[in-house]
Amino acid sequence: MIYQTIKKKMIKIVLVIIPVLIMVLLTSCSPKEQNENFKYNMNTIAFFEIQSSQPEREVEFYKAVFGWNFVKDEHLPIEYYHIETAGISGGLLQRSVAVPPDQCGTNAFTISIQVDNFDETSAKILKAGGRIAMPKFAIWGRWQGYFIDTDNNVFGIFEIDENAK
Repeated sequence: MIYQTIKKKMIKIVLVIIPVLIMVLLTSCSPKEQNENFKYNMNTIAFFEIQSSQPEREVEFYKAVFGWNFVKDEHLPIEYYHIETAGISGGLLQRSVAVPPDQCGTNAFTISIQVDNFDETSAKILKAGGRIAMPKFAIWGRWQGYFIDTDNNVFGIFEIDENAK
């Protein structure tokens, strides 16, 4: 009984500490430079992470759909890839718990990626093995939709179009 309680607490601690350690290890500049870089960008999204039960599969998925570059970090105790995009950077890491089942919704932040052409990107997503979570709809002068990647992570895409109705 005590062993199970300790094990559960240790898992919770590890799930909190690992992302923090990864952020520290991935930062390539000094704390002073970090502060200068983020000085004018407080309270904005500056980094994102995608969890995966098969990271190499998701690397191929996001490369095929968005053309993102992935760099594997061999110095971490878990499988981790730094993601380079035209905007903010991110990470893709080995999921430490079971994949959420279908139809359970999201239990984390969902990102939406701006694209030049919604329909073309949607076709790329489907071709790469993704699925539609919420079909294309018009909102606030843009086309928006949500998809599910090959590991059941939900993400959105949107195309700016002031005629979207």
